[in-house]
Amino acid sequence: QSQPKAMTLKKILKAAPSHKVLGAAETPITGVVDVMERAIPGDLLLVEVDDTSFDQEFINSTLEEADSREVSAVVFLAQTVDLKLLKVSWEGEQRTSVKAATVLPQVTKGQALALSLARAFFATQKMG
Repeated sequence: QSQPKAMTLKKILKAAPSHKVLGAAETPITGVVDVMERAIPGDLLLVEVDDTSFDQEFINSTLEEADSREVSAVVFLAQTVDLKLLKVSWEGEQRTSVKAATVLPQVTKGQALALSLARAFFATQKMG
C-alpha cells in the first residue's frame, strides 16, 4: 500500500469561492507544491503571479514546463482573476500530464485554508 493518497482538485478547491476549473476538476492530486523545481508527477502546482507578468506567454511556458514535469494541475494565484487568457492557452494546446488549470485570487482566507489543509494532508503521506 505504498500508493500515495490522492485528493481531487475539486475537493482541494472547494473552499475557494466561485472557481471555474478548465479541464478535469476530478483530477487526482497527490501533492501540493509552490515551486516548479520541486514538482513531481501527480502534484498540484501553485503559481503566484502579478498582473504585469500574467500574460499568454507566461501561462504557456508555465503550463509547458509543468507538463514536462508531469504535474497534474496548475493553479495560478493572480491579483486579478481572469480566465480568458488561461482559456486561450488551455484550448490552444494538447498536454499530456496537466489535466486541469484555474486562476484563483491570491488572498482569500478560504483558499488559504483549503491549501493548508491539502498541504497538511499530503505532508502526512510523505512521512511514511
